[in-house]
Amino acid sequence: MYQGLSHSLFPPFPVVWNGCDWTMASEKKIDLEASSLSDHILEWKGLALRAPKSDKVILHSQSGSLRSGELLAVMGPSGAGKTSFLDVVGQRVLSSDPGASITFDGQDFSMRDLGSCVAQDDALHGFLSVKDNIRYSALLSLPHDTPTDVMDGIVKKTLRSLGLTDVRKNRIGSHFRRGISGGQKRRVTIASSVITQPQILLCDEPMSGLDSATGYQVASTIKRLAQETNTIVLASVHQPNFETFSLFDHVLFLAGGHCVYQGPIDGVVSYFEKIGYPCPPHRNPADHVINIINTDFDVAEDTGVPIRSGSNNLQRHGSHTPRVSLPQALSATVRL
Repeated sequence: MYQGLSHSLFPPFPVVWNGCDWTMASEKKIDLEASSLSDHILEWKGLALRAPKSDKVILHSQSGSLRSGELLAVMGPSGAGKTSFLDVVGQRVLSSDPGASITFDGQDFSMRDLGSCVAQDDALHGFLSVKDNIRYSALLSLPHDTPTDVMDGIVKKTLRSLGLTDVRKNRIGSHFRRGISGGQKRRVTIASSVITQPQILLCDEPMSGLDSATGYQVASTIKRLAQETNTIVLASVHQPNFETFSLFDHVLFLAGGHCVYQGPIDGVVSYFEKIGYPCPPHRNPADHVINIINTDFDVAEDTGVPIRSGSNNLQRHGSHTPRVSLPQALSATVRL
């Protein structure tokens, strides 16, 4: 789904992710090992998106930043703009605001040099083993002059990092032949995406189709990788349980393309309590917020949830916004 990324690891034939284009690694040389040890900042300002040949606004002005090793959960009802947000940040589509910017350490950059994506669907060679799938991705993504022993070392390290060493010889499997589990397939897909040690990892619903326990394991794997490799992770997430939700550092709640809340995970409950929507005891805060902002339900139509402007930086938690109805909020972003 992120056109032009050098870390999109599959070529344009059946193994390709749906909607994902593959390109050869950029000629620009990047010292990934040294770079991963540094602290970086990804910052976006004024990202917006309009429907082609239409005045419909899909994504209203969004701004924020993330540091190396941090995870951002992008959440919201269906049609809220989650995938569109990842598309714009991933430079797959251009922001409709000419003044928008996406910078890495304060400088313009190409996502194809630094980024990778994990697609929602697992598109793997079912007749190949786990190790062969990852090595195949390495052959396509790493520089063509990478020595065989170096490539094998990278594959081995990736298998170990994703907890796939014990099943490395097992076939992926298909509709006609049983293979590894769904959670293991998801980890193989992630492994194929991080084989080049990207600085930025974009995940489109990485826990989709998995049960809550398996989804938690996958999210835990992503968090551990982010911390070990200093990777910046942005992931759209659908209905996570409390344990999975708590793994993320920050959350962006979207509704109708607007930012409803943007800030640290541990600030969600207190923020909505301050504006009159306390989270009931033993209730998952993620479910609580989604129920409030979901305009598909009549109970949410007349809520007074304020929009927390996309111009609010992730680190600027605690600001107050005017109290407005959800329909009003969705028609005009409230500036902080």
